Amino acid sequence: MVANATSTSGLAAHYSTIIGAAGYNMKPATNASTSVPNSVVYYAAGQQAAALDIANSIGVKPAQVQPLTTAVPVPGVARSCPMTTTTSVPATPGS
Repeated sequence: MVANATSTSGLAAHYSTIIGAAGYNMKPATNASTSVPNSVVYYAAGQQAAALDIANSIGVKPAQVQPLTTAVPVPGVARSCPMTTTTSVPATPGS
């Protein structure tokens, strides 16, 4: 699931499409309940490798890949799959 934590309309849908094209099954894009300063990929237990792959595909640095906790700014997120909160993602992967 990709959640938009910015005021830029359509950002979550855009990155959902990119991640889905990489072979991941995507839930509908949504909005985060709060804004966050950086893009973060949150992952459930056992999903760190997938989260790192997703982060790389959308240009999020490995340091921004974090375990999924109750502090995630998206209400109702299941802990069974990686989830991305999108803010300002670099234009080129890995930058």
